Amino acid sequence: MSVLLSERDGPIARLTLNRPDAGNALDLELARALRDSARSLSADDTCAVILIDARGALFCGGGDVAAMSAAESPADYVRELAGTVHEAMLTLAASDTVVISAVHGAAAGGGFGIVLNSDYVVAAETATFVSAYSKVGLSPDCGSSYLLPRIVGSTRATEFAIVGRPLDAATARVWGVVNAVEPAEQVGAAAMRAADRVAGMPPAARAASKRLLAASWLPGYREHLDDERDTIAQLASTLDSQRLRAAFLARAS
Repeated sequence: MSVLLSERDGPIARLTLNRPDAGNALDLELARALRDSARSLSADDTCAVILIDARGALFCGGGDVAAMSAAESPADYVRELAGTVHEAMLTLAASDTVVISAVHGAAAGGGFGIVLNSDYVVAAETATFVSAYSKVGLSPDCGSSYLLPRIVGSTRATEFAIVGRPLDAATARVWGVVNAVEPAEQVGAAAMRAADRVAGMPPAARAASKRLLAASWLPGYREHLDDERDTIAQLASTLDSQRLRAAFLARAS
């Protein structure tokens, strides 16, 4: 079964993370599927909206720690993984297509990065947002260290990413991380209503609006993503990260 399900309803494309037994964690297979889908949909002039959701209890638990630790070279694996997801995020950021995420359960690490890279986010009342990187001795990727301070300010970004404060959905709404909070059973419908509104906009106006809103931060985004990729890859080979990943896997087993 595909790790990323794709459906199309006219101008709206739906991408569903489909590794529920692994908490929809990002491994290379899922990262490549996201990148390839982002490229093809962004190049499709008839696609106005990409709606991202997930199957299972979590939205996305971040990078697949088991896959990292099982790799012959965790540093090389993490570098390729981060770089592949970053290509997906940059493609979506630079495209005319509006990205909407429907979040339930936890969005941690790279999953939180997907949230930050979305143009509009609907979260379940029970959703939680976690940095998670320090728990396995790694640093932020997926654009989190670039986008988060711009969205919430440097003080709150430090509180979340370094001090490790998790966010519930209500706080994420106050901080500006999500746009709307809904009962869990209504998240999908609310996200689709937003998608329908966006799809109903004149295409040229939609594209121009997204381009102008991104103009203040997009030029430096690729360079920063490269820095994030290189940094997290270097940390993946440290003894601290090896020890913390082993402890994480032991708790999960």
